[in-house]
Amino acid sequence: MQEILFRAKRKDDKQWVYGSLVADEYIMDYQQAKNFDIGGWFEGQMHEVIPDTVGQYININDENRIKIFKDDIVEFTYFNCLYRAVVRFHKGCFELYWKGSMGESHSQHIRFAEHIKVIGNIIDNPELLV
Repeated sequence: MQEILFRAKRKDDKQWVYGSLVADEYIMDYQQAKNFDIGGWFEGQMHEVIPDTVGQYININDENRIKIFKDDIVEFTYFNCLYRAVVRFHKGCFELYWKGSMGESHSQHIRFAEHIKVIGNIIDNPELLV
């Protein structure tokens, strides 16, 4: 079964929170949701998040079993060459996007990549793409 999971940075303390996305600006934290009651919400479960930081889990883990999310920066091999790319959602699927040595853009469906390893994300580590 496909796991539907989102992450984003909280507005109040800029820390990452993981859970269900609610109305594009809130995440219900899975860790705190264990005590969820059908009749209501417990205080602290909902976190207001920075919308530009919202990323969905793509249902693939890297070679170290780390969950891969949209906007993660990954290293991977493709036809025995090592690349560094950003995970993006495009035309209904998750793809890897990177710039070539002459500045040209490339994309590849993530299912064709091998030895994928998360090394950061574009929110916390944009310098990894330089």
